Amino acid sequence: MSLTKVSYSMVQGAPINVQDYGAVGDGTTDDTAAIQAAISAAEGVGGKLVFPQANYRISAALTVTLPITIDGQMAQIYQQTTNTSVFIFDEGAPGASNYQYAFNVQNLVVATAAGLGNAFVFRNINESIFRNLYVVGTGDIAFYFQGCLLNLVEHCYTGDGLTASPGFFVGSLPTNRAGFVIEAYNGLGSNTNVFNRCTATNSTVYAFNVDSTGNTFINCDAEGIGIGADHFLCAGESTSIIGGNFEGGGGGITVSASGCSISNVNCLTFCTINAGVTGTTIRSGSIKYLEFLAGANNNSVDGVSIIVTGYLTDNGTDNLIINVENSSGTQLGMFQSGTFTPLLKFGGASAASAYFSQIGSWWRNGNIVNFTCFIQVQTLTAATGDATIDLNDIGYASVGTINIPCAWFGNGVPVGAGYGNIIPLLDAGTKNVLLYKVLDTTGVNASLTNADFSSSDQLTISGFYPLTRN
Repeated sequence: MSLTKVSYSMVQGAPINVQDYGAVGDGTTDDTAAIQAAISAAEGVGGKLVFPQANYRISAALTVTLPITIDGQMAQIYQQTTNTSVFIFDEGAPGASNYQYAFNVQNLVVATAAGLGNAFVFRNINESIFRNLYVVGTGDIAFYFQGCLLNLVEHCYTGDGLTASPGFFVGSLPTNRAGFVIEAYNGLGSNTNVFNRCTATNSTVYAFNVDSTGNTFINCDAEGIGIGADHFLCAGESTSIIGGNFEGGGGGITVSASGCSISNVNCLTFCTINAGVTGTTIRSGSIKYLEFLAGANNNSVDGVSIIVTGYLTDNGTDNLIINVENSSGTQLGMFQSGTFTPLLKFGGASAASAYFSQIGSWWRNGNIVNFTCFIQVQTLTAATGDATIDLNDIGYASVGTINIPCAWFGNGVPVGAGYGNIIPLLDAGTKNVLLYKVLDTTGVNASLTNADFSSSDQLTISGFYPLTRN
């Protein structure tokens, strides 16, 4: 009786095994052609490709153009040719309608050769999963996402300390130029991807570099970054960094796009908010140095611990800094003050053509803004309508409309002749004080209008309002 060895490829629906297509995996034989043939076979049936655990050496990039599942079983793939990538996942023809979906790649260890080769290149890939991928070597970029949308990237690592299986043949210290790069490709952004528990170590230029919109990074770490390199270069709007450790040399977190969110991070180096950035929120966690450059305006910090005592620099304007303390427990950035120029308006138009005096001052203690202002009118224009006091030169506004009573002191404003009390209400969303009068005879409120004012009138209003945090 004769026996026939049954391989994976002989069983219908079974995974495609690279060794059935001639891959040896001895760390010496060039397995490029065999692995590429196995990839093509898996693409032909939309199936699963497996790498039995071994050391595979290749000399050219492995290209995947159709959605398949790859289970590397912690096999090790070494690119022996300089300036050459290891894996390229490429939909083939760039364009918005040419995205490929549903790749599933996991459990691989790859090593790059020196030069400009990348470990994993993902180009126009959409709604796919990449998990448990490890990169070592001295190449260019470990994980390179170009024009990719809605992918989950989880437990992916670049750097040293990998002991996935014995006999790994890369002996040099891994120093990829970049760990994770997420950028646009042919005008298509790499947007709304999620990176969960990914780590980049020993990168020489940056660990994470993001220039696309809406990506989320959860508990991602950057360690041992080269001097002058960035742990996280955030150039994509609405990027969220949730948790994670950023430590060891390097330039820390640099934000150069608006609308970003950083929360619960442990940043043992700089966190810099560049000029032109607005709407960034930093909450909780600890940061060694926190700096807002001149021109970084209308950002907020809440509940952050500054590791180096007193090292909080705000060279921007209107940045809300509250509940921030240093390592000694001293509150930082709680008090700010400034001056403003109040305006008396009728019907929304500036009413006074000249003033004897316009004086305003404000001060913020935590999330409470106090203000006081004095106006003495010299002459009025012909503007008509309801009277308001414009406080818009104050540095902080509340989010939303909140009507808040203010103190009122009037001299020359006709509060008699049938009028009772004057009631000023602050619309904290617009920073306009609305002026009402209470009619003695009916007890009904009515707006003060231009008819109630004349030249030389003067008034003082004081009040406060809370800042509503996002």
